[in-house]
Amino acid sequence: IRGATVMRGYWEKPEATAERLRPGPLPGEQVLYTGDLCRLDEDGYLYFVGRMDDIIKSRGEKVAPKEVENALANIVGVKEAAVIGVPDELLGQAVKAFVVLEKGAALDEAAIRRECQRQLENFMVPKYIELLPELPRTTSNKISTKELKAAAAGAPPSAPAPAAPPPSQKAGATAAEGGVAEVLARGEQRFLGIDLFVEPGVLVPREETELLARAAIEVLGKDQARTAIDVGCGSGNLTCAVSLNLPGLSLWATDLTAACAALTRRNVERHGLASRVTVTEGDLFAPVIAAGQAGPVDAVLCNPPYISTGRLEKESMGLLAHEPRAAFDAGPFGFAIHQRVIREAQALLRPGGALLFEVGLGQARQVMTLLERSGAYDGMETRADAAGNERVVIARRKK
Repeated sequence: IRGATVMRGYWEKPEATAERLRPGPLPGEQVLYTGDLCRLDEDGYLYFVGRMDDIIKSRGEKVAPKEVENALANIVGVKEAAVIGVPDELLGQAVKAFVVLEKGAALDEAAIRRECQRQLENFMVPKYIELLPELPRTTSNKISTKELKAAAAGAPPSAPAPAAPPPSQKAGATAAEGGVAEVLARGEQRFLGIDLFVEPGVLVPREETELLARAAIEVLGKDQARTAIDVGCGSGNLTCAVSLNLPGLSLWATDLTAACAALTRRNVERHGLASRVTVTEGDLFAPVIAAGQAGPVDAVLCNPPYISTGRLEKESMGLLAHEPRAAFDAGPFGFAIHQRVIREAQALLRPGGALLFEVGLGQARQVMTLLERSGAYDGMETRADAAGNERVVIARRKK
C-alpha cells in the first residue's frame, strides 16, 4: 500500500517497522507490505485469500485456511469452522479443521472429510478434524486462531479418523449420506424456524441465507412494505420465511427452472401462503412483467449464484455432486446475476424501495461498487455474519 495515509511505523518497534515499511519506487517513499495474500481476476478486482503468516505449507504446497473454511461452510450441517496448520513429521504442516455443527446435524469427521474431498484439491483436505461445541473468540467476536493454535500445541493432534469405506462396502448404506445428500434423502430442511420440502435438482437452503431473510424482514417491516419480488426463489425458503413473518406482504416468487417453481409452490401451499404469494417460472423479472405487474414494488430479494465459472470448475466442483450448476455458476467473475438484477430492478422498484442481495465471502464491496456505478441506487449498507463476514448488501432505489 502506498500513499499519504500509510503509517510512519510501529511505536517503539523498529524491527516490526522495518519488516512492514520498505523503500518504494519513488525517492524517499515508503510502502506498506500488509502481509495479505490476494488474487487478481481478469476484471482487475482483488480478492482476499488469507494472511501470509497464516498460510499452511503442506506437502510442498501452500494452503490458504480461508479457502478450506469456505469449503467447510458450504457443507450443510456445518455452522462455522476454523482452519490452522499443525506440525507434521511427513508433511511439514498438516491441515487441521475445528468444526461447529448446527443443532441436530448428523455429521461426523468422516462425512465432513468426504465433502471436503469433493470440493478441494487433495493437499487442501484437512488431515485432522475436531468437532467443538463452539469456537473461541476474541473480545471483538472474531474467531481466535491464536487460542486454537495454543490448544493444538498443548497436545499432539489426535489421529485422524480412518477413511470410511465407500457406500457399496457398507451394509445398508446409501448414496444419500452426509451433507447435502443426507438432507435430500430426508426430504426436508429447516430454515429460520420453518420446515421446507427439498428435492434433487434444487439448491438446498443454507443457514447463511437466514441472514438475508432476517435483513429482509427487518427492512420490509420497518418500511411497512406491501409488495416484493423474490428473484431466483429456489426452494422458496426466502419467500416462505419472509412472508410468514410479514403477514401484510404480497410477494411474487420467480425462478428460471420448472423444478424450482414447482418446489416453491409446494412449500408455499404447505405454509398456507398461496393467497398472497404468486409463484411463476421465467427469467428474473420477465414473468412478473408478462403478467402485467410491472411495478412499482417495495422490495426485491435475491440470493443469486456467486461463484465464478473458473472457481466452480476447480476448487468448488464438489458442489455439483447433488445440486444444479445454475444455482452456483455466476459467470467468469462471479457477478453475472447481480449485474442483471441491479440493472433490471431499476424499472420495478419504487423510489426508496429496497434491493437486498446475498453475496459470497469478500464480494460485498464489489457488489456495492456495481450498485454505485449504476447511478440508480444509494443508501448502501451491509449485514455481517457471526464471524464478521459481510454476506448481505442492501441498497435503496434513488428517489
